[in-house]
Amino acid sequence: WELMREAGVWPDGTALGCMIHAYVHGRLVEEGYALFQEWKERVKCDTVVFSTLLRGFAEMSDADRALALYADMISQRVPMNHSAYSSLITACAQSGMTTHAHVLLKDMVEHGLRPAMPVYTAIIGGLRMREDLPAAIDTLVQMAARGFVCNCSVYSSLLDFCIQHDQWKSADTVLREMAQQSDAHTSAAITSNVERWSKRGELDRAIALFYTALGGSP
Repeated sequence: WELMREAGVWPDGTALGCMIHAYVHGRLVEEGYALFQEWKERVKCDTVVFSTLLRGFAEMSDADRALALYADMISQRVPMNHSAYSSLITACAQSGMTTHAHVLLKDMVEHGLRPAMPVYTAIIGGLRMREDLPAAIDTLVQMAARGFVCNCSVYSSLLDFCIQHDQWKSADTVLREMAQQSDAHTSAAITSNVERWSKRGELDRAIALFYTALGGSP
């Protein structure tokens, strides 16, 4: 970059994008953003440049600057792509701004883009962090309805929360969703279920589940 500038070569959008990508990939998001701020009025920045920075802010859980960057995209009429939406939603979810995340998720779907599983799990994680269990379970159900198989860590996290707060009806809902997935009998999820039934005094169910997980019978 410096050699190019010393040679009097004016950077274009591609060069700027490559440099910002190098910064973000090297976890130097601040430096990449500073370069963007320096050149954004002099070089046309496309979707790739913006989505790269959004990915960096998502990794930092910096929703404020991600949303500010999104506002720049809107004002400059830079089209959003799958990566940009995913990173923006993730940044909001990880920062606890789940209302923003849900609005952006709806906008993403309306633009014909199908959210990937990490987008849903990020939102569920954000709702779990805010202790908004009903909304987290509702997102889990929506995710399953769209054909995604949730990973065990999400199920276990929700079940653990249910156990800690004696939310047994919610735990039953999570278990019903688990029953429809192929990885329902994973060790972490089984541990949560055994704990759930033990706390409720249903030791027969806890023991039965334990043996079922081992492939045998009590």
